[in-house]
Amino acid sequence: MNIKNLKYFEKLDNEIKKKHKIFKNTDRTIVPLTEDRPFKSFFSKNPDFLKEFLILELNLDIKPDKTTIDITSEEYPVDKIDDRIFRIDILVYLNNNIITNIEANSKNYNEVLFRNLIYIAKLVGIKLLKKGEDIKKLKSKQLFQLNINSNEYNDKYGEDILELKGKHIKAKNFKVIIKNIAYYRKLYYNKTKELTKGQLWLVALSAKTYTELYKILCEIYDDENHIDQIMKEVFSLNQDKKILTDWENEMLNELVEYTAKENARKEGIKETKLKTVENMLKENISVDIISKVTDLSKEEILKIKKSISEN
Repeated sequence: MNIKNLKYFEKLDNEIKKKHKIFKNTDRTIVPLTEDRPFKSFFSKNPDFLKEFLILELNLDIKPDKTTIDITSEEYPVDKIDDRIFRIDILVYLNNNIITNIEANSKNYNEVLFRNLIYIAKLVGIKLLKKGEDIKKLKSKQLFQLNINSNEYNDKYGEDILELKGKHIKAKNFKVIIKNIAYYRKLYYNKTKELTKGQLWLVALSAKTYTELYKILCEIYDDENHIDQIMKEVFSLNQDKKILTDWENEMLNELVEYTAKENARKEGIKETKLKTVENMLKENISVDIISKVTDLSKEEILKIKKSISEN
């Protein structure tokens, strides 16, 4: 690790915290690389890193320097009701016969499984065979969907693999692979297990600051040039107004959703307390005892008592 570079990124993080309102109330200085647009923008612009990343994550027995890569992307509305919201999908061909649809999401995978299968069906239906290829070549192709899940609560396991199989039949050349970043991040910071290069890449995607990203990359690469290339690309992504706006909107949407859930939860607690007080009053339990048990004031309890008597 280059100490001079480390100090530079520490200084950069401090400056960003002071200057940019978007990061003021967060523990971040960079937009998450696991967000859809930065994730796909980074790997689309850096096919060699994408090639290496896929070989590691899919556990493929091929060498990066002897592997070709071809990337196609589709951009279309997430929902026909709102044409302003778009989703970018990447379909990657390795050696023309290993085809991978890459997904990045922050929801529990069970919530997006059916949706993702529809997406891959749409894409693969027109992209599995290249123009002019014989349909017989389908049998020689491997199809993967790689789901990079950044949900912070999915930390119970790191990887799961879904396959199509029955009692007598198994589709060997189709797999859905789920990678839960939170699991590997927990292992990384608890130091309970030495992570592989592929697992460290997943932790790097979850980095919250330039300093953190630099430190993780130093564990993946010995070559400072590789690290410098990635750091420059991440810095460039964080100057993109579209990416910053998308992330800010995402944070606002999450805040609204969280607030709604909290209000509902608090209302639920109030309702439960109300029923508890009503039952205790019916049992002629003293107001003093009820107040201690429920943390409600005597005045609040007497109001409930009055309401009961009036009804």
